[in-house]
Amino acid sequence: MKKHKKLKQSHEHKTISIKDTVFAKGTALFARVDENLMRWMVLLILIGTPLIIDSRLSSIELGKAALSWVFTCGCLFIWSIKIGISGRMMVPRTSLNIPLLVFLFSCILSTCFSILPYMSMVGEYKRSEGLLTLINYATLCYLCINFINETIYMKKGAIILVVVGVIAAVCGILQPFGIDLSRWGSGGVPISFFGNQNYAGGYMAMVIFFAVGLFLSSNTKWHIILAGIGSLLIYACLIITKNRGGFLGLLVGLIIFAVLNRVEIWKKRKMVAIAGLIIILTTAGLCLHEKTSPLPKLTGTIQIVKSQGKEKIEAAGTFANRIQIWKTTLHIIMDNPILGIGPDALRMAATRYETLEFIHAEGGYNVLIDKAHNEMLDIAATRGLIGLAVYLWILISFFIFAGRLWKRMKYPDKWLVSASIAAIVSYLIQNEVGFGVVPTSTLFWVLIGSIVGIGAKHVAHTLSINPLVRIILPIAAIILCVVIIRYSFLACKADVYYKNALALSQQQDLDQAIYMYEKALEYNPGEEFYYGEMLAVYSTISDRSKESFDKFLKRAEDAVRINPHHAYYYNILSSAYGKAFVSYGDTSARGKAIDACNRALELKPLFGDPHNNLAAIYVHEQKYKEAMDEISRAIKIYPKHAEYHRISGELQVQQGLKIKGIASLEKAVLYDPSMVNVWASLGRLYFEAGSLSKAGKMMQQAILLNPNNPRYHGELGSVYFKQGMLDKAACEFNAALKIIPNDAYFRQMLGLCHQRN
Repeated sequence: MKKHKKLKQSHEHKTISIKDTVFAKGTALFARVDENLMRWMVLLILIGTPLIIDSRLSSIELGKAALSWVFTCGCLFIWSIKIGISGRMMVPRTSLNIPLLVFLFSCILSTCFSILPYMSMVGEYKRSEGLLTLINYATLCYLCINFINETIYMKKGAIILVVVGVIAAVCGILQPFGIDLSRWGSGGVPISFFGNQNYAGGYMAMVIFFAVGLFLSSNTKWHIILAGIGSLLIYACLIITKNRGGFLGLLVGLIIFAVLNRVEIWKKRKMVAIAGLIIILTTAGLCLHEKTSPLPKLTGTIQIVKSQGKEKIEAAGTFANRIQIWKTTLHIIMDNPILGIGPDALRMAATRYETLEFIHAEGGYNVLIDKAHNEMLDIAATRGLIGLAVYLWILISFFIFAGRLWKRMKYPDKWLVSASIAAIVSYLIQNEVGFGVVPTSTLFWVLIGSIVGIGAKHVAHTLSINPLVRIILPIAAIILCVVIIRYSFLACKADVYYKNALALSQQQDLDQAIYMYEKALEYNPGEEFYYGEMLAVYSTISDRSKESFDKFLKRAEDAVRINPHHAYYYNILSSAYGKAFVSYGDTSARGKAIDACNRALELKPLFGDPHNNLAAIYVHEQKYKEAMDEISRAIKIYPKHAEYHRISGELQVQQGLKIKGIASLEKAVLYDPSMVNVWASLGRLYFEAGSLSKAGKMMQQAILLNPNNPRYHGELGSVYFKQGMLDKAACEFNAALKIIPNDAYFRQMLGLCHQRN
């Protein structure tokens, strides 16, 4: 009996032991599978963010960011399953662990105290660099620290990056010659799959170092040739994009790369010399072609001006704008030094600090400052000096770590680490005169995580996970995936409707455009950017009926409720209230209109349109002096604004100041020669003043712009009649009668011409 009992216990012990062995093997197999799956997901992000471009969307960055969000959530879900099954979590001991946590905390804190929390959460439209994306970058970085722990993974990734870079480069090279592989509609600009030539150039200035690294580390002839061709194509695309920041990043990155590998490069000096000669010839060839030469843009960065008989060098073009943007950003930092104004919320604060130099610069009327074009200033403005300090902490910790890693590594792995360091430096340098976007920023954070992961592979400690936490983690990951996928789908769906609405607006199918705008806001009600174009269409159709106007007014009120920091929306609201007062006699709307104007001017002091709206109210109340004062303020801000000069001229004429009025109206047509009504008004004023020659020229210009207006022909005929040029007068009256045959006045004047001739 005892023997039987012992045999039974031994059998049970063996069964348990087998089960434990099977479970352990299954766990180990799953660990290998899920780690590889996560690595592939990271690679898919690195492939997808540069190459995927959805032509259905209006915002290219939204599609790229959504892809990154979804795949990163997939990685987190797999990781949570792994932790749940194993009950353990490996935590590499690196100098970046604490900085990354503090980075996340500082980003969350600045979002909580943002001037516009929703925008800071999801990101500015067409930028998508809000808290959601910042957390995504930090998560990707930490995933790479954990799972990119062998150089073989980085080498495979580097090859894929070069292939992606070559595909994108070929697309960019062909676009100036009318071949657009992206199907986005580049208009001959080398945007590749990025939507902007500067974004394309910035990406090329990073991936080129991996192509160069493969070129120098290859041992076989064909590998060298393929890597060399890849490097040349990527370089050619960078040149064609004419991206000054990319050139600067490439130059500094190459210096770093050359210094780190100077001994090995010297050993391969013949190969390097041949490659250098090919690069020089390629550069010369591209600079000689009008479509591909970056020289006009580079030389347009500065200009030589004469001042008091002396020549001096000044910034010019978009670079002059950059200087004004930096000044504006510094003012924002001084007023919001601790936590900033919130991630990706610069556009909402910058209007308060705009200078006349900026708005008068080239393109200044239409340019909104949504990025500082200097990463350090941008971080300080949006996330505060605390956020900037944390970012610098991450960078310093990384470069110290990377330097130590590079010293202990051997070739050919050193080429890979050197290329990564050079790419990171290139990103940082180019962003001092620009800014990162989803493809370049994603690559930046993945490279940081990968380098740290390789260096920390043998330095980690294991955390035992509580059984309850092992259950909660996968559930939380599933919820996160559902939320992110749902938001990504709805945001992209809304953007499809928005792009369709823009197209319908251009086609003047306004009713269908309104429907599409409303559908866009139905799917993404928090996207304040959609209101801008939609309100313009509502304003156009608001004259149809009182019902149409009421819809316009309601949507303008919705816009300022969604975004109470948008000066343009308050300006539109003020024009709607003003119309309610002037056209519909709503006396209660007068005060609301003035309040909205004042709020718009508080948010954007150098804004002419609210002064114009106030002038319209004062004109209706016959307060012409107050109206003239408001229009004068608008002209001081925008001295070349044709419409303001037209209104000023009409007010001056109305007050009997005809000479000043004529001068103002002449400025209006000087700045906008298409203002046909102003040409006609000038003709009438000169006719009344007895300047018949000038009156005739003005009326001729009006007829040239609108030959089917019978009144213009009649008025020009009157000018000729008074000058005694009866044949010409008769021709003009005949032209008028062809348009309206039964007009008694024109028939009478035509008869007089025939009688006196």
